[in-house]
Amino acid sequence: MSKSYCLFSALRNTLRFSVLLASLLVLSACSSDHPDDKPGGVNNPLPEVSISGVGNVEFEPGSTEIFYSIPITFSRAAPADGEVRFRYIAGSALAGRDFEAGSTTIQFSKGERQASIQIRLLNASDRFADRQFSVELSGASNATLGNSVSHTVILQARNQSGGSGGDVTPASLNLPDSLQFMAPPSGVQQYSVVLPLSRSLSGPGSVEIRTVSGSAIEGEHFSAVTGTNCTNGRCSVPAGASELSFFVPLNGAANSASRSFRLQFLGAEGFELPSNREIAVEIQYGTETSPASPELIAPSNISVRMPSATRGSVNYPFVVPLSATLLEAAELEWRTVEGSALAGLHFTAVDATGTNADTLHAGTREWSFELEILHDPALSSNAQFELQLVSASGLELPVDRRIIVEVVNTNPAGTPVPTVNVPAEKVYHEPASGSQDYVMRLALSEVMSSEGAVGVSFIDGTARAGVDFDGFSGDVVIPSGATELAIPLTLYQNSTSLENAEFRVELYSPNGVILPANREFTVRIIDSGEVAPLPMLSLAPGLLRVPTPRGDDPETVTLYFELSEPMPSDGAVTIRSRNGSAAAGIDFTEVALLDYVVGESFTELTVSVELLPTLASEAREFELVFSRGQGLQLPESRSVTVQIDPRDTPAIPTIGVPGGDGEVEFVAPEAGSEARVIVLPFDGLAPLRGEIEVYAQNRTAQEGVDFALDDDIFEFAIGSDGVSITLNLLQSITTEKTFEIVLVSAVNAKLPEDFEDRIIFVRIIPFS
Repeated sequence: MSKSYCLFSALRNTLRFSVLLASLLVLSACSSDHPDDKPGGVNNPLPEVSISGVGNVEFEPGSTEIFYSIPITFSRAAPADGEVRFRYIAGSALAGRDFEAGSTTIQFSKGERQASIQIRLLNASDRFADRQFSVELSGASNATLGNSVSHTVILQARNQSGGSGGDVTPASLNLPDSLQFMAPPSGVQQYSVVLPLSRSLSGPGSVEIRTVSGSAIEGEHFSAVTGTNCTNGRCSVPAGASELSFFVPLNGAANSASRSFRLQFLGAEGFELPSNREIAVEIQYGTETSPASPELIAPSNISVRMPSATRGSVNYPFVVPLSATLLEAAELEWRTVEGSALAGLHFTAVDATGTNADTLHAGTREWSFELEILHDPALSSNAQFELQLVSASGLELPVDRRIIVEVVNTNPAGTPVPTVNVPAEKVYHEPASGSQDYVMRLALSEVMSSEGAVGVSFIDGTARAGVDFDGFSGDVVIPSGATELAIPLTLYQNSTSLENAEFRVELYSPNGVILPANREFTVRIIDSGEVAPLPMLSLAPGLLRVPTPRGDDPETVTLYFELSEPMPSDGAVTIRSRNGSAAAGIDFTEVALLDYVVGESFTELTVSVELLPTLASEAREFELVFSRGQGLQLPESRSVTVQIDPRDTPAIPTIGVPGGDGEVEFVAPEAGSEARVIVLPFDGLAPLRGEIEVYAQNRTAQEGVDFALDDDIFEFAIGSDGVSITLNLLQSITTEKTFEIVLVSAVNAKLPEDFEDRIIFVRIIPFS
């Protein structure tokens, strides 16, 4: 064999070995990087990451912060390094005030089975109710999200010692001394009982309710209390609720003497009971075995404001009265019908027919419902839809079974233009003799930013102008800052007629306001021989703007609501706040006025609201809901929206002194008396109506001899840049005299800080 062949053979064998070795190396490399073995592959799946549950956090007294940990669980060990992403979802707890919103990414390493989210919680000094927020997983790398991706953190309310663990003032149940029911004519009926709490509950509560027989015997005339929330006589109240409800079953009978029994309340949890823990219940019996069904007194139209963009939607409460108390449960079928307002765009459709019909329980005198109104950014004018009353059992429906719902456009297009809320009817009492002046008040959706007017026409019906009534036909001016259209009316005693009478009022030519599609209403005059109707409370305007406190301290504002006429005797109404984008304990102090007294001869109702300082830069809203009117009437729409506006609403102004030095000089009249005015300037425009109280302090001038204040209370309107004190100089004088006017208090305005600045020095000099 030649040397060249041997060399060739050796080279060939070496090449074959190299190729074989390279092939083995390639196969080896392919085996280690096989897709099924990579993280996320069939042989190496990614873990599912999850968080869940609710954490209740209680701060120790004196502590300012806590570091809170939320565990992230892995379904298996991590096959590679990765990360979990999450986000904070603010609720009543806000970032920067109640917690620190730090990094939103958590890193994990290969082989780990758990990670954790660390959050710095802050012990806010104004947390007098529980606050909560959530953490939600939003994505992951080298991991997938499991079924549970949310964790809620509840910061318990602070107590008076500065820690947490409950509200400063516990809620209490309000028990009336007595209840009265008219028994059904036959059978058994469930009578609804609703008892208010002094404020909404921060946690669940319950109470045992026992029945104690008297002249009414349990099992014969009544049964133990029932309800979906009651078990074996113990009735529960969920967290956030502001009332306790249950049913008392009564057995039917007729032509029987009245009977009574007692309800006892024991062992309350989550709220307190009053010292008197019993209610006396009287059962009265009618004389008819088949009494007539009461009639639903439905309005022809109602008006609601479209919610702001920040709210998105608002549930508005409405109440329609019945002509008499229900003695048996009734059912009402109703639904919404689109018009220019569209379901899903302007309102949420309701179909309460068939099995969804509303049940009105025995003992009630009204039908209550809610409508959810939606924000439409494209709406440029008012829109309408109908509420259609389909059928009823146990109730008589009116001839016209439609209620027109007007949705008032609130989209910003310059300055908001108020819409006049035109009712279907106004009712007044004929004077017993001579004449009596009234003011017909029609609520506005907004406060008037400038002066406007509406044309008004009075049209005879069975009541005739000059005989039964007089009214001004023409333009009625609506001043800047007004919250209602006020139409004067004079009624006469007509001895030639003993019947009720009525006439119509038509509105036309609006200037600076918007009139709804329905532009007329009926005025009904009740004969003087009949019982006078109760005063009507005007919940106007539909939106009240109040300023955000500019300092670190809470600020109290007072809201005014007019009555159609003076209260003939003491009455009452319950007023509660309902959270919206503004929350009680964060933006304002919860309003819970139970049976709030409206005194005899009162012509208006005032409600004080404490606003809390916050860091919010956007407008926030909540509702005041009115119910349980006693001695007065409430409109069908029972709520008013309060908007806390940090940008467009001026701050509560401080009262200045005249002339900068607090001294005023007047020249005495040459003879007789003359009127004078002292103007106290504000350091800004008034965002709300208000008043100041003053008193005069004699020096050398004597009150009642040399001068006389017109009153000790002086009011100012929305948008005012000052308040005027009016007085009279009563006589001519020969030597200089002086007196002082002292500022005592102010509503929706601030007094000067220094007491010396609250004294106005008035000098009267002789006429020359």
